[in-house]
Amino acid sequence: MATKQVKIKLATAGSTTGPFTIKDQTFNVIGTATRTEMLAGKVFTVDDSVTQFIVMSTDGVCNTTQSLLYVDGVPQPVTYYRLDACDSTTGPASTRIAPYQANQRYVLPSSDGVKTYVWHGVQFTATTPPSDWNGSIQRTGFQNCV
Repeated sequence: MATKQVKIKLATAGSTTGPFTIKDQTFNVIGTATRTEMLAGKVFTVDDSVTQFIVMSTDGVCNTTQSLLYVDGVPQPVTYYRLDACDSTTGPASTRIAPYQANQRYVLPSSDGVKTYVWHGVQFTATTPPSDWNGSIQRTGFQNCV
C-alpha cells in the first residue's frame, strides 16, 4: 500500500481543548495529538486513499468534531447543511452538524433568547464556510419548529 505524509495544523484551539483524535473519511483512527502538537502542526503517515481528516477533541467536556478545511495548504470540500429559521425575523443559517432525520430541529442560544431552525434537506459542499455559517448552532432531538 502506498502512503503519504500529511501535516495537520490547527490555526487556533481553545485553552481547554484536546487531546485530539484524528480520523480519516471512513472514521479509521489515524493517530492522536496534544493541543500543543496540533497548534505546532503534526505529521501523520496515511494511506494514499485518505482524502479527508476529522479532528476530534476528546477532552470529555465538549467532544467537538470538525473536518479540516485545509490539508497541506490545499482546500478540502466539506458538507454544510442549510437551515431555515422558524421565525420571520431571522435569516437562514448553515451548520456543519449533520441532521439525524428529516426536518431536524436546531437551536442557537444567545443573549436574546433561543433561535430555532429546521433543516429541510438542503446540503452543499464548499471549501470555505458560507457567510451564514454559525459554529454555535446545536442539534436537538426534535423535528420541525414546534
